[in-house]
Amino acid sequence: LEQYETALNTVPDGVFLLDSEGTMLRVNDAWASLVGSEPEALVGTSFSTLVDDGIVSEESMEAYSDVVRELLEGDSDRERGSFTTRATPPTDDEEHIYEVHIRLLPSETGFDGTVGLVRDVTEQVEQRKRLERENERLDEFASIVSHDLRNPLSVLQGSLEAMDAGDDGHHARSLRA
Repeated sequence: LEQYETALNTVPDGVFLLDSEGTMLRVNDAWASLVGSEPEALVGTSFSTLVDDGIVSEESMEAYSDVVRELLEGDSDRERGSFTTRATPPTDDEEHIYEVHIRLLPSETGFDGTVGLVRDVTEQVEQRKRLERENERLDEFASIVSHDLRNPLSVLQGSLEAMDAGDDGHHARSLRA
C-alpha cells in the first residue's frame, strides 16, 4: 500500500478514483492541488461537490458522464476514453486546457467506478498554435520570395534564349535580371 501511495503521488498528473456513486475513493497530491484542496479533505467527498463549488464545470462533468456511458455500453473494444476541457484552477488566474483520461475500474459486478487522469496540456496546445502561426508566416514568405524570383528568372530565361538565337541585344537585360 505504501508503494502504491508513493507511485500515485509521484505522478505529476492529477489522479482520482471514484466509486460507482461518484464518491472520491483516492486522489493524489497533484489532483488535490488542481482543485485547491488537500487529499484527505477530498477522499469520501462526492465529485459533484466540485461541480457545485464551481471547481469542475458542468461541461466537464457532462463529458465525463458521456465517456463513462460509452465505456459501459461497450460497443467497441475501447477500455478507456478521454476528453479535453478548459478550467481555471483555484490557485491560478489563467484558464488551462486539460486532457482527461477515464478508465473503468475492474469489476466482477458490472460497474464499480472509474479512475481518471488529468493532464495539463496548456503549454503543448500553445506551442502547437505558435508553430502553426510560424508555419503560416514561412509559407507566406516562401510564396513572396517565389513570386519575386519568378519574374527576373523569366526575363533572364527569355533573354538567354534570344541570345542563343543570335540576338546579342539582350545581354544587358540578362545582367539586370
